[in-house]
Amino acid sequence: MALKTMPSTGYSPPEEVLEQKLLREEVYAALMQLTAIQARRIYARFYLGMTVAEIARIEGADRRRVWESIRRGLKKLARLLDTAQ
Repeated sequence: MALKTMPSTGYSPPEEVLEQKLLREEVYAALMQLTAIQARRIYARFYLGMTVAEIARIEGADRRRVWESIRRGLKKLARLLDTAQ
């Protein structure tokens, strides 16, 4: 049975830490295969927690175009990550 993260100490078993590191590297590599605009928008949306409206306002772009760009980028990201396994 695998060890679970212990909230009181914050300890994570080395295997879990390695898995998380490998997953982050896979996601980063897949993000780098997207267009620069898609990667930037996905980063802003999911890593920085910005709304689509905020991204559109900052970029001076139409909100629907930003949303569609993120949607297409996520679909491509899913395909890239699916083939990586």
